[in-house]
Amino acid sequence: MKVKTCPILNKQCLQNECMWWTEMIVKNIQSGELGTEYNCAVSKLPGLMVEQLKNINGVQTAVESSRNETVKRQDQFINVVASRGGKLLNGA
Repeated sequence: MKVKTCPILNKQCLQNECMWWTEMIVKNIQSGELGTEYNCAVSKLPGLMVEQLKNINGVQTAVESSRNETVKRQDQFINVVASRGGKLLNGA
């Protein structure tokens, strides 16, 4: 078995003796079951950052879609008001 090397100290990993040794709840991609995994938090950072970027891109797409729908409806409202000569706002 390969000996884990600490990414900070560049020595053999201390595992549960190290403050960076962390319990993580992970989801099995195939079964969907949750499990526990112990690993170095520092070594997991790149993967977590990639996962976070995927989530941020999803949020950005949703916000952009919402913005486009708002602009579309605002344009429709402006067209209705303009076709009535502004009378919609005066209660006529």
